[in-house]
Amino acid sequence: MDLSQLTSLLAELQSRVEHPTPHMRPFEIELDYPLAKSGQSKAGAGTNWYKVTFDLTPDGFTLFMDALPHGCTLKGILWVEHEPQTPAKPKPAPKNGKPEKGEYGQFWKLLYQRNVHAIPELQHAIGTEGPEATWAALHDYFDAASLSLVEPTAFRDWARANKLDAVLTVTEQAYAQWRTK
Repeated sequence: MDLSQLTSLLAELQSRVEHPTPHMRPFEIELDYPLAKSGQSKAGAGTNWYKVTFDLTPDGFTLFMDALPHGCTLKGILWVEHEPQTPAKPKPAPKNGKPEKGEYGQFWKLLYQRNVHAIPELQHAIGTEGPEATWAALHDYFDAASLSLVEPTAFRDWARANKLDAVLTVTEQAYAQWRTK
């Protein structure tokens, strides 16, 4: 989007705010953790579909359920707010020799169950061959005795930064499931 397009959209937005119609009500909403998906319809070859899901606040969910008419089109200007996170540093291992368990264990269990460590692009990015070597290498990469100490957003941001699309898809699915528990 260039400056003239942005200026035009902002002028239209200003006009709608000053003179709203009954079916057009401006609102502000935050759309968190976007998860993009695409595929091809089974009905007809060449028919593609695209979908993006987001996490919403309860107020945002109510807006979508109650206030927006079915079949409406949402128009707006979006921007990304993102602060990069560094991988969490683990605490020293307890004296009994077992690694400390962190608060993110359930998320990592979901990733393991979804075989994220068997995805070839992850193995290539980490520099390993085989799922178990990859899982072990993740501990070293994130400098963690237990992956349960590594924040899910740190792994997700790392996968996104390295353009690991298949890993990112599995991570987003596990993250969504973990957040609902």
